[in-house]
Amino acid sequence: MFKRYKLRPKPQKPLSLRARSVGVSKRVDDEVLKITAMLKHSSSTVRMRGAREAEKLQNVSEEMVREIMKMSKSEKKDVRAVFYTVTDKLLSKALPAESKVWEEYIFLYMSVMFTCTVVDVRKDALSLLGLIIKYFPAKTNTIKEDLHKWLANDSKIVSLDPQMAHWNKNILQSMELLRTLKKSEPAKAFFTDTIYLLHTHVIVNDSSKRYFNE
Repeated sequence: MFKRYKLRPKPQKPLSLRARSVGVSKRVDDEVLKITAMLKHSSSTVRMRGAREAEKLQNVSEEMVREIMKMSKSEKKDVRAVFYTVTDKLLSKALPAESKVWEEYIFLYMSVMFTCTVVDVRKDALSLLGLIIKYFPAKTNTIKEDLHKWLANDSKIVSLDPQMAHWNKNILQSMELLRTLKKSEPAKAFFTDTIYLLHTHVIVNDSSKRYFNE
C-alpha cells in the first residue's frame, strides 16, 4: 500500500572534485584537516606521506608540529629520515611565531632523545642537535654545557666498542661544533641604513640579524 523509502546518506565528493565548487578558505581547511589526520594515522607510511604534504604548506599549526616531532622517536629509520628532511625544510621558512612553537618542542624532544635507550634514536639525536645549532643558536648557547656533558658521556661509552667508531667520530664533531658556537654579534647600523625592528629580529639593509634573548 505504501512505498518504503530508504534514507540514503548524502554522497561525499572527493576533495579533488569539491575543490572546484567550494571557496578557497574551505579548501585550505580541508587540506589542513586531511594532512593532520594523516600525521595521526597508525600507519607509518601514511604518516610519512602526511609529513611530505605538510612540507609543501607555507606554515603549519602547532598540532602538526607536535605530530611531526613524534616521528623523531620512531624505531623505523625511514620515518626518522623523513622527519629530519621535512623539519629542516619547514624551519627554513618558518615565521617568528611558528619558530617559537618549533623551538619549544624541539628542545623538549632533544632532552628526551639524549636519554633514549634506543641506540639508533640516540645516534640521530646528533642530527637534531645540528638543527638547533643552525636555527636556534641563542637558545643552544644557554644549554651548551648540558649538551656537552651528554655528548662527552656518550663518547666515553661508545669509544669502548670499535664498531661504534663512526658514531664516536660524529659525537666528537658535534662537541667541537658546540665549542665554536658563539653568540651572534649585536646589530650595527649607520645613519644611512634602512632598519626594520621586528619582535625577534632587526633587519638592517635587508640583512636579518637576531639580537633578542642573546
